[in-house]
Amino acid sequence: MASMLDEQWPGYVCEVKTREWHEARFRHVTGTALAALAGLHEYQNKDSLAATWHLRREDTNKQSRAMWWGDICEDPNRRALSRILSPAYAVHKRSAFFAKWPIGASLDGYGVRTSLELPWAEDNASLVTSAPKRMLNELAHLEMSVLEGGSFLVEMKQSDLPRKKWGPTAPPHYWAQCQAQMYVTGIDVCLLVAKLGAAEMRLYTIESDADFMAEAVAKAKAFLEEMGLANQQS
Repeated sequence: MASMLDEQWPGYVCEVKTREWHEARFRHVTGTALAALAGLHEYQNKDSLAATWHLRREDTNKQSRAMWWGDICEDPNRRALSRILSPAYAVHKRSAFFAKWPIGASLDGYGVRTSLELPWAEDNASLVTSAPKRMLNELAHLEMSVLEGGSFLVEMKQSDLPRKKWGPTAPPHYWAQCQAQMYVTGIDVCLLVAKLGAAEMRLYTIESDADFMAEAVAKAKAFLEEMGLANQQS
């Protein structure tokens, strides 16, 4: 039987950081680009995307400082998340590209609800007394969103954004990135995990927004048509 989000999962295209991955990103609108087209990105818009779109096709190992640091910190941050969520949830790494034309997304991982035993229950004094109230509230939100046996995506960020950008709701461009991931996988919940500095982790339980994605898909199709990439099915 196929395991979660493996090569037999609907929408699977390829593994990340491969030649196929660069080509797939060129032919699909991914999370950051989706945010720009939807007017949710602080630094990018449709014009800036169009000017640099050809670079997506290049097989290059060049990374920004933030991307490099994020790759370095992803595994330890995932282990920290696993300790917080265990035993109620199991967290798994999954670095792959999934697509549902015109949208594509590179995944970090996913989680599965394995039991109803909650590590943040009142009788767990260690976590309840040490974890920020913000985290406990978000864990309760996750509990309500994911039933036993259910699954959710996990998007990890080692953020260099100012802390004020990580308020009660997730930064809009990261929210849009999570929407793209849910759209291409058919999974309705995404846990956005932001590691801020050395000792703070913020969680955001994001649920799929069908109305937003209907409008976003239309904009993505129109953009790809302008780029000469119409009807490029996955």
